[in-house]
Amino acid sequence: GIAPKAHADIYEFWHFLTEYVYTNTPPDADIISISCGSQFQDWWTTGIESLASNYGKTIIAGIGNGSEFSDPVLYPAASSNVIGVGVVDSIVSDNWQLKLDNFTLPHSQHSSTGPTEQNTCKPDIVAPGNFLIADANTADLYNPAGDWSSYATPAVAGVAALLIQQAKQNPTYDLALSTEAGNCVIKALLLNSATKLPFWHKGQLTKDDDHVIPLDYTQGAGMLNAEKAYQTLIAGPFLPGDVNSIGWDLNFLDTKVNEKSYYFTIANPSENFLAATLSWNRYYENKYPFSRLSQYDTDLRIELWAIDPNNAENDYMLDYCDSNTDNLEHLYS
Repeated sequence: GIAPKAHADIYEFWHFLTEYVYTNTPPDADIISISCGSQFQDWWTTGIESLASNYGKTIIAGIGNGSEFSDPVLYPAASSNVIGVGVVDSIVSDNWQLKLDNFTLPHSQHSSTGPTEQNTCKPDIVAPGNFLIADANTADLYNPAGDWSSYATPAVAGVAALLIQQAKQNPTYDLALSTEAGNCVIKALLLNSATKLPFWHKGQLTKDDDHVIPLDYTQGAGMLNAEKAYQTLIAGPFLPGDVNSIGWDLNFLDTKVNEKSYYFTIANPSENFLAATLSWNRYYENKYPFSRLSQYDTDLRIELWAIDPNNAENDYMLDYCDSNTDNLEHLYS
């Protein structure tokens, strides 16, 4: 009922791979949600990345359910162009209502943690996964799902659906639907609006990696926040220049103009945090075996500056993020 114009097509996994991934033919869908994966990168995982980069498809996948032995992050959630989702544990209680309404933190026993074998940050975001779901064998019986990333993944896909539904209803937000990197807009909206949970920290628990690792290896950018993602979307797209303090953009760099600057004023900066996210695609061939087109790789950097309008010598950089492995930069300053 939340996205009343939505419909879902359910695919058997190998049928989906042979029908759409192998042929590099995207399904007629705005969002692709995948609640399974493999420990190894393969032609089909890079083929899924190709669908994302070549058609701007928003693809969301479960990161894996962790273990006591730190199982690796699963592909395709570990893939650069896919939004990898971890799960936030519900509280321990015999009361179902309390358990389904309240959540704590992601834990490695239930939610796989990064970095990936390519040393990229995953998960991208975490979400609750413990919902009431229909029992497969009994009519009219529902049970809690449990804390599994397979159920957190459609929660993130559902919020992405709300953003895309809103964008389809208002031409102002058309860029979020673009076949040229519209998936990057949706990813940035979700990550930038995520709620930082206790102990959120970029990379390892040291200070020397804060500027080169964009996300927390357990929480990603934080926990899914539908309301803030929606508020960011409807704040509207802004071109570089003077902008509001909340908003987004889909822009392109070229060899002549390799910098985009956005200026805004925060009237009362004390005790406030500023989040900024920069997301872009890696590129892959559009035919089997979907090899990486590394010659088109881009290494971008995001900086936050304090500007003195009266004296440029007083300008100084507050924060920056410059990963040399991720196609994502994230500030929370």
